[in-house]
Amino acid sequence: MPGLLEILGISTPSFLRLDETAVGVDHAEVPPVVEDDSAYSLGQMGDALWSTAGNLATGTVRLFAGARDTAEEYLGGSETSVSHAVKPIVEELRAARPRASVEPEDAPMSFSSEHMLAGIAGMPEADQQAMWETEIASMESGGTLQALRDRGISIPHNISNYAAFQAYLRRAGIQQPNRINSIHTALEVASNNLHMNRLDPSLPTTVVIAPVEDHNEAFTATRGFPLLDTLVQQPDDRRMNVIYIEAATDREAMQALARVYRRTGRRIDTVVFAGHGSRNRLSLGASDPQARGEGYRGAERYDIDSSDFADGDFGALSRVIAEDGQVVMWSCSNGAPLPTNYSVANEENLAQSMSLILPGRRIIASPIDSNIASLQVAENNRFDVQLHGGEGSPRGSRIDPVIYVDAEDQSAVAT
Repeated sequence: MPGLLEILGISTPSFLRLDETAVGVDHAEVPPVVEDDSAYSLGQMGDALWSTAGNLATGTVRLFAGARDTAEEYLGGSETSVSHAVKPIVEELRAARPRASVEPEDAPMSFSSEHMLAGIAGMPEADQQAMWETEIASMESGGTLQALRDRGISIPHNISNYAAFQAYLRRAGIQQPNRINSIHTALEVASNNLHMNRLDPSLPTTVVIAPVEDHNEAFTATRGFPLLDTLVQQPDDRRMNVIYIEAATDREAMQALARVYRRTGRRIDTVVFAGHGSRNRLSLGASDPQARGEGYRGAERYDIDSSDFADGDFGALSRVIAEDGQVVMWSCSNGAPLPTNYSVANEENLAQSMSLILPGRRIIASPIDSNIASLQVAENNRFDVQLHGGEGSPRGSRIDPVIYVDAEDQSAVAT
C-alpha cells in the first residue's frame, strides 16, 4: 500500500512528522493517530490529516514539535490557509480511496470515514458552518439521512445548523463529542439516548458509561479507540441499541443503568465501564487513580472501586444486566493479578469483585496498563477484545484481556 505522502504527491513537510514522544502517556497507552499504514484506509488517514491540521491551525493540539509555525509557513501563512489547503486534499482522497477498513462489506449503508465530526471540529470557527452544510447536503443527497430515518433514528429538523447540532448532542447527554468520529454515529447514539422507550426490542442493548474526566484523551475516538463508532458500525446480523452516558460518580453510573432498565423495559445485554484505572479502581470524575495512589481516598465517590461491591452500592447491578450478559472494563489494569509483594492475601482485583456480584456474566478486563486495540462482535453478541501490548512491547503487538466468570479466570476457555 503506498504511503500517504506518496499519494498526496508531496515531500515530507516537518509538520507531518509525528513526534511520538509528545503522545506518550503515563498509565493508559494511547497509540499515535496513524500507528501503521496497514491498519488504516486512505480515508481514515485523510480524515486524521484533516483533523490534525485544523487543530494545529487553531493551536488546540500540540502533537508535533513546532507544528503551527511550520504548517503555516508550508501552506502559505494564515490560520485559515491551513484548513483551506487541507480540505481539497481530503476531498481528493475521499474520491479515490477504497472503503474504510473498519466498514463491514455487508453493511447496509456507508459507515466509512465520510461525514466526520473530528475534521469539522478542528477547523477555524469561520469555516465550520460552511463545511457542515456541505457534509449534511452530501448525506441527504446520498440517502444516508433517509436511511437513518427509515430505521427510526430521530434527525433534528435544523440539522443543517452546526451550532444547533452541537446543542442537540448536549441535550442528548453527549458533552464530549470527540469520542465519536462519524456524524452518523452521533445521530444514532443521540436518538437512542433521547428515545430509549422507542428502541427496537429485538436488538441487544449496549450501554457505555464514560468518564467526565480524561486527562490524556485516552477515550477519544482519534487518540484512543473509536468504541461508539465500532459498535454502531456493526452489520445487520450484529446490530445493537447503543446508549452512551457520561457519569462523574459511582452513584451517577448506577442510577443511569437503572434508568436505562426502566425506560427500555428490559435488561441490558452489555455494559462498558470506561475510565482511567488501576487494579482496584476505575475513575469517572477524578484524576488517574495510579497518579493518586491506591491509598488515596479523597475522591472515592468519583471512582468505581472494590469497596462499592462489598458495601452493596452496586447491589442492583445484577437486576439490570441480563443473566447471560457481559461487562467490558475499558480501563487500565482492572484485571491485573495480585502483586507478589502485596501484604494482603487473596484480595480480588476490580474485575473479580464485579464478577462476584454478577454470577454467570462475562467480565472482560485488562491485566496491564493498556488501551483497546480492536473489538469484534460475534453473532451471539459476545465481544472479542484485543488490547495494545503495553509499555515495552514490540510496536503493533496485541494481547488478550482476562475474562472472569464467577470470579474465575476463563481467558483460556473457548467461548
